[in-house]
Amino acid sequence: MQKEDKLKDELKDVSFGISAKQTIYAPEGYFDQLPDRVLDRWKTEEGKSIPRTISIRRMIATAAVISGLCVGVTWWTNQYTFRQTNNEISSKDAYQYITEHIEDFAPMILESGRLTEEIHTEIPQSTTIEEYLMEEMEGEDFESIF
Repeated sequence: MQKEDKLKDELKDVSFGISAKQTIYAPEGYFDQLPDRVLDRWKTEEGKSIPRTISIRRMIATAAVISGLCVGVTWWTNQYTFRQTNNEISSKDAYQYITEHIEDFAPMILESGRLTEEIHTEIPQSTTIEEYLMEEMEGEDFESIF
């Protein structure tokens, strides 16, 4: 007894205090009956229907959301199609514009003709290439490059 009192005194010093609240235990068989009680309650409430006002509100909200999505998609696709049709011109319109404004395009056509003449280069013969490579390699084996 004296040992138990000593331990209680030590616990009082260390802890915040011994709880004055008593532990309440569940009645005998409570947890054994719990699943059956839950299932019985679920079966009785299953037969009850949801009030009509809630289901009508849900239907109206769903219809409003779907309508909003449809309007948004329609607006977006029409806007996208409108942008595409404005930026495109037919080949007939382009040809007609060029023929009417040919003097504006003449300098570009002449310049592109000069460029093609300047780009044309002669391809050297294979013997010339081989002689050049031999000089660069200073007599080493030609296949060592690869």
